[in-house]
Amino acid sequence: MEWNRATSNLNGSMWVSNHMWFEACRKMLVITFVDNEGNSAATMDITLPTACATTDPTCPSESVTPINQVAPISKYVKPFIDHLDVQVVDRPR
Repeated sequence: MEWNRATSNLNGSMWVSNHMWFEACRKMLVITFVDNEGNSAATMDITLPTACATTDPTCPSESVTPINQVAPISKYVKPFIDHLDVQVVDRPR
């Protein structure tokens, strides 16, 4: 995942693969913008498409999702962002 400070644009891609036979895989990216003192300056959630169970013929069990979004970061906070912390978490149902 890359973040362009000048445009606040997030770019990257996320691959989801489900190997479970009877349960769908529902995930979400949680992106935390960390400042130069190690504190969380802002967070952003990106919902990923559901990867169906491998026995479900109605949708794929794998997907690649391109990420191209503008992050809602305040112009006052932008200069102090040091790095991103990206986590994949279970999406609430």
